[in-house]
Amino acid sequence: MKWIIVVLMALYNPQPNKDDAVVMLSADNKPLIFSTIDDCREYATMNYVNIVTYANMLFKGEGITREVICVKEPKKNNRNGRNDNSI
Repeated sequence: MKWIIVVLMALYNPQPNKDDAVVMLSADNKPLIFSTIDDCREYATMNYVNIVTYANMLFKGEGITREVICVKEPKKNNRNGRNDNSI
């Protein structure tokens, strides 16, 4: 099982069908996919300021970071490449 970092945002003006999270899959051209939840949490803790700064920049003042969490990486469906489960 692999783990990834997800940043949940609190939007000032939430709207249906508008993303309210950032999935962090890479940083500095390196993948951010972890073998254990402990490794994921350690990375998130050590790089918290950079992660929050990046997420806030993506949302351009439309919201603030609510939470940085580690979640299980969704499994891929072999037939169509889509995720079997969503985050």
